[in-house]
Amino acid sequence: MSQPVPPYMQQPYQPPFAKPTGPQLSPSAGLKYGEMFSHIFQNPDWFTNVLLCGVCFLIPIVGPIVLLGYRYEVIDHWNRQPGFGYPNFDFGKFGLYLGRGIWPFLVGMIAGCVTLPLVLVVYVMFVLIVGIAGSIGPDFAFFGVVFGFLFLMLGIVLSLAVVGIITVPMEIMAGIRKDLGASFDIGFIKDFIRLTWKETLLGFVFLYIANMALAIVGMLLFCIGIYFTMAIAVMAQTHFEHQLYLLYLSRGGRPIPGPYNTGGQYPGRAPSGW
Repeated sequence: MSQPVPPYMQQPYQPPFAKPTGPQLSPSAGLKYGEMFSHIFQNPDWFTNVLLCGVCFLIPIVGPIVLLGYRYEVIDHWNRQPGFGYPNFDFGKFGLYLGRGIWPFLVGMIAGCVTLPLVLVVYVMFVLIVGIAGSIGPDFAFFGVVFGFLFLMLGIVLSLAVVGIITVPMEIMAGIRKDLGASFDIGFIKDFIRLTWKETLLGFVFLYIANMALAIVGMLLFCIGIYFTMAIAVMAQTHFEHQLYLLYLSRGGRPIPGPYNTGGQYPGRAPSGW
């Protein structure tokens, strides 16, 4: 006997509060790479938000967790009212952000335990390549270093991307549901990967390169600037994950029930669409 088709698989999901000015992604649409960064400046208070998010990186351990909680408050807001910018970071909600961010933080810790061995394997291969090239002769040593470095960079990017393909749906589920156990929904993870794996991989490569450039800029700004360029990178990551979620839904994915309880201020303009 055939099983009944769940309602969410019968037709693509449409966000219930979508407006013409909001980000509209068709099932065949790709990521809007420029908008990952350009959306930051659509809030008149963007500079203050970047500064406050950067301050979070100065608070050991707790700060990044708080920033994670803020990220999912932003995603909640976008799910509820697309096209209305994003809520301002509010230190008065420090405890709220902390309580919300702990769940995706734990997912990230689990992912880190998987990523570290992969990166170590890549690093060992890099050492072997350089060592073998050097043992052949001095003429090959330079090429061995160059090839080994390129292999190291590519290996790290791919390792992070492969783990990220699995981690992103887990973090999204944990962040929206505020529940670590919910992030291990195997059906949701498989569905999300099946529908968005290509965009996830390309997005990770794009953000890795962009974040390296931001890190260089931050170091040039008397080093302290790196905390604030990291804040920009985190805000871009938030938009990236939300785009993936919208693509997943538009391709017939299962919407995640969430509280959508954002109560922050959200001055802003409509997305540029770039």
